[in-house]
Amino acid sequence: MKAFIDFYSSLNFITVRQNIDSHNFISSRHFLYSKLGVPIIFLKDLEILEFGPGGGFNATVTSSYKPSGYYFVEGNIAGIQQLNYFVKTRRVLSEDIKIFKSEFLEFTTDKLFDLVIAEGCIPGQNDPKSTLLKISSFVKNNGILITTTTTKSSTFSEILRVLYAYLIKPNFESEDLYRNFLESEFSSHLATLGTNTRSIEDWVLDNIINPTHKNGYIFSISDVLNTLENFEIQSTFPSFEIDLSWYKNYTTSKDLNSNALDLQLIRLESLLFDYRISYKDYFDIPLKTLERQSEVINRVYDEVFKILNRDTDTLNLSKLIFELKNLCIELSSIHRLTIGSISDFIEFLNSTDRKNYKFTSFKSWWGRGQQYLSLRKVT
Repeated sequence: MKAFIDFYSSLNFITVRQNIDSHNFISSRHFLYSKLGVPIIFLKDLEILEFGPGGGFNATVTSSYKPSGYYFVEGNIAGIQQLNYFVKTRRVLSEDIKIFKSEFLEFTTDKLFDLVIAEGCIPGQNDPKSTLLKISSFVKNNGILITTTTTKSSTFSEILRVLYAYLIKPNFESEDLYRNFLESEFSSHLATLGTNTRSIEDWVLDNIINPTHKNGYIFSISDVLNTLENFEIQSTFPSFEIDLSWYKNYTTSKDLNSNALDLQLIRLESLLFDYRISYKDYFDIPLKTLERQSEVINRVYDEVFKILNRDTDTLNLSKLIFELKNLCIELSSIHRLTIGSISDFIEFLNSTDRKNYKFTSFKSWWGRGQQYLSLRKVT
C-alpha cells in the first residue's frame, strides 16, 4: 500500500479541509511560520515548492504576499481539483503556479527553490528517510526546508484513541455506523482543545480510520538530523533548542547541532507527552527519572502497535494494562492529570461493555502531536 495516497484516493475527497476564512486559521498560520523564522510577509517574490498540500488550504495563507513561483506536488486527484479551484478563484496567489500529479519519490525537476514545505507527510511514509532526502534535494543553497516530525511520546494519546476505535469496531454492522459513532464520541474530546478549524468527520478519517498509523507513524527531529547531511536547524516549534552559539565564531557542524539538541530532547520529551504540562517546576525533575519515563512510554507504545496489527479474536490486553499501570507509577507528580487520563483508559480496557464506556479524564489528554522544524541548507 502506498502511504497516504491509496487511502485518500479511496475516499475521493480531502480529509485536511480547513475554514480558510477563519481568523483563527489565518492567524495561527502566520504565528507558526513566524516561530519557524519564516514570517509569511518575507515570502513575497520567493520561489516555493510544497509537497502534499492536501488541496492547498495552507497555501491560501502562505501565498498571500505573492511569491514569484509556487509549485505543488500532490498525488490525490481530489487534492489537485481543490488546488485548481483555489488557483482559479485567486485564493492561491503567484505569477507562476504549477501543480504536479506525482508521488514524492517520483517527482523530478531541475529547478531549486528558496522554500520547500512538507507538512504532515514524512512520518507515515513507507520509507521516510528516502522521502525526506528526495524532498530536501530541491532546496537552494541557504534556502529553507520546513517539515514536521513525531515521537512516541507526542502521539501516545492519539495511538490510544486509535486502539479504542480498533477494539470497539466489531460491535458495528457497517462502516457508516462505525464512523458516525466515532465522530459522536470524539467530538467531546476535540472540544477540550478549544477552537478547531477542521471538521470532526475529517479528523476521524485522517487520524483514526487512516490505516497509515498501523504502519508506524514515528519520525523524530533526531531522525531528520541523522538523515540530512547538509542542513542545520533554524528553528523548531514548539521551541526545544537552547542555543548558546555565537555568530562570530560560527562553524557548520552537524554533530554539534545534533548532539546539543539530542541532550535537550531527553529532558523535553515528556513535555510532548501531554500538552497540559507547564514548564513550571519541570526542570527540577532529575534527568534519570525522565529517561525512565521515556523508556516506559516507548515500551507501552510498542505494545499498542503490536495489538493494532493483530486479529481482535486473539487479543490479550493483560500485558498492556500492566505496562500502563507501571507507567502511572513512573510518571512524576507534575503528570497528575496524565495519570488520571491513563487510569480512565485502563478502566475502558477492563470494561465488559467497551462500546458504551464513557471516558471522563481521558477526553482532555492530548500530546503535542506534530513538531515543526525549519532547516537551512548549508554548503
